[in-house]
Amino acid sequence: MRRLKIVVTLSILVLLSTAYFPLNSPSTRLQQELEELTGRGLAYQLLNNEWLEVENPLTRQTIIFPLDPLLTPRHARYRDLPTLTIDLREIDTSLYSWKYRLLNEIPVTAVEGYALPYADIDGNGQVEVYGIYQSETAGGTRIYELQSDNSWVLQYSYPFQVGVAENFLDADGNGLVEVQTHNADSIYLFEQPTSTSYPVVPRLQFRLSHDGGYGIPVEAVDLEEDGLGELVYRGSEKDSLSNIIQKTYVSEYDSTDDNFQVKWSAQLPPECLGVYCALNMSIGDYDADGLQDFVTSAFMGNVYIVEYVTHDSFSVVWSDSLSTAGRVGGGDVDGNGLEEFFVGGIQLEIDGYWHFRIQGYERTGDNSYQAVSIIDIFPVGFFAVEQLLTIDIDGDGQKELLVSFGGGDMIIKGDGPHRYSLFYYKAVSASDGFSAGDVTGGGIPQLFVSRFYSDTAGLWTHTEVYQMDSSLVAGVTLSNGPRPSSIRLYQNYPNPFNPTTTITYELPYRTFVRLIVFDLNGREIERLVEDTQSPGVHRVQWSADGVKGERKLASGIVFFRLTTDKYSISQKGVLIK
Repeated sequence: MRRLKIVVTLSILVLLSTAYFPLNSPSTRLQQELEELTGRGLAYQLLNNEWLEVENPLTRQTIIFPLDPLLTPRHARYRDLPTLTIDLREIDTSLYSWKYRLLNEIPVTAVEGYALPYADIDGNGQVEVYGIYQSETAGGTRIYELQSDNSWVLQYSYPFQVGVAENFLDADGNGLVEVQTHNADSIYLFEQPTSTSYPVVPRLQFRLSHDGGYGIPVEAVDLEEDGLGELVYRGSEKDSLSNIIQKTYVSEYDSTDDNFQVKWSAQLPPECLGVYCALNMSIGDYDADGLQDFVTSAFMGNVYIVEYVTHDSFSVVWSDSLSTAGRVGGGDVDGNGLEEFFVGGIQLEIDGYWHFRIQGYERTGDNSYQAVSIIDIFPVGFFAVEQLLTIDIDGDGQKELLVSFGGGDMIIKGDGPHRYSLFYYKAVSASDGFSAGDVTGGGIPQLFVSRFYSDTAGLWTHTEVYQMDSSLVAGVTLSNGPRPSSIRLYQNYPNPFNPTTTITYELPYRTFVRLIVFDLNGREIERLVEDTQSPGVHRVQWSADGVKGERKLASGIVFFRLTTDKYSISQKGVLIK
C-alpha cells in the first residue's frame, strides 16, 4: 500500500500528548512526538534542529516552524481572570459520549483547521458538502449531496490543481453563487451556470502570493457591505529588490478587470516573517459601531483588529500581545449581549505541559477591548490543528464555542458573563477539522469531525457526522433517525450534580414505566415514576435535598434504574456537595 504524506496548514498536525515530561528534557518529548508522526505516515524534516518543515501533498504546500519558541516554557500573559481549566487526564468521557450519535459519514474532509463548506446551492432541498477527497487512486475537491436515506452521493469532481474549497460568495453581485478554492499561491472561483445548478463553471483565478502560499485559509466576506465580495488573507509580494514581503491583505472584486484587486495591506506585525506574521482571521463588528472588523493573530502572540473605515480604506484600530496565539474565532458565547472574540494557541508552560490556552476578549468602547476570560486545556501536543468556531448547537438561541486541538474536539457552553463549562468532549486523533451545520433540515446543527486516515477500502479522507441526542435539544423535535426499538435511559444532566439533576429517557411504545433511585448498596432512595406512559422523550427532575421530606443525601454515587414490561436499564449519577 502506498503511504500518503499527511498535511498541515497553520498549527501543523494533530497529536494527543498526555505524558508528563521533566522540564529539562523537552527535546526528549519532541523526539517522542516526531516518532509518532512517522508512525502515522506524516512527513517532516528537521532543519539544523532549529526549524521543522512539513509538507502538505494535497495542497502541495510546505510550511516551516521554529522549534525554539515551542520548546521554551512561558508564563501566560493573563492569569487572574475567570478561568475554565480542563485537565484532559481527569475527563470521564462517558459523561459526554452519549450526547451525540454517529449519523453517517462523508468520504471527504475539510481544510485542516477550517469548517467543512456546505450549502444547498442548486436549491433542490438537499444539502451538499464541498471537501477534499483522497484515496489510493484519486484525489481533489468533490461535491457530495445528502440523500433522503442519509447517504451521500458524489455529484461533481473539481480539477485537482484548483485545490481545496473554502468559501461561498457572489463576488460580482450577479446573483449566481461562486465556490472559492485555494491552492498554493492562487484562489479560483467556480460559478453557477444557472441559479439551480452547482457552481462548476471556471470564473477567474487570482494570485494571492509570490512565494507559493502558506496554506492559511482565506476568508470571503462583504466587509464594505456594498454587494461586492472581498477576500481577507495572508499573502506576499516582492519589494523593489525582489525580496518577499509577507502581509495581511483585503482584496475586492473589480468589474473593470473582472478580477480581484488589492485594496489594503499591512505587515502584522511589522517586518514579520513566516509564522510570525498574522495568520487566520475572524470577521465581525466586535465593537458594535456598525463597521465590520476582522481579528487576526500571529504565532508568538500578536493580536490585531482591523476595521473598515470608508470606501476601500481599512485601519488597524487595536492590538494586544499574548504569550501565544494563532487561531481566532468570535461570537457571544457567555450570553451577556457583547460579541466576544477568542484567541488561542499552544505553549509550553512552566508546569512542564503543553497547554492550549484560549483568551476571551470583549469590547469596552469604540475600538477598545479588554481580556475577560481564559479557557486552559492541557496536556496537549504542540502539533495541533487548532480551531475556534462559534455556533448555536442546541437551538437555545445562544452560541457555543467549538474547539479543536491536539488530542480532541470540544464544545464549550457559556454559564453567564465570562463563565464557561465543558459541554462535550470527543478524543480524536488525526483530526483535520471540527465544525457544525444543519445538513438534515431538522433545525439543529450536526457535528462534522473531519479526519484523515487509511481504511480498508483505501480511502484516506473521512468526515463523521454526529447528531445531538434529542433530550438535549431546546424545544425542537428532531425529524431524522429511526425510533429506538428498545428504551433509552440517558445520562442525567448535570452530572456530577448538586443537589438537582434531570433524568431523561425515551420510550419506543406505550408501556408501564418504573423509575427508581438507588444508593451504592442497592437500597431504594426514591420512586420517581410509576405509571403507564406514551412513546417519546420524558424528563424527570430530581433533588437530592429533602427526599420525600425526610432527609438529605450526602455526597456519593446513586443509580437511576428504568424498568418497563420488557427492559431494565440503569445509569450512574454522582452527587457532590
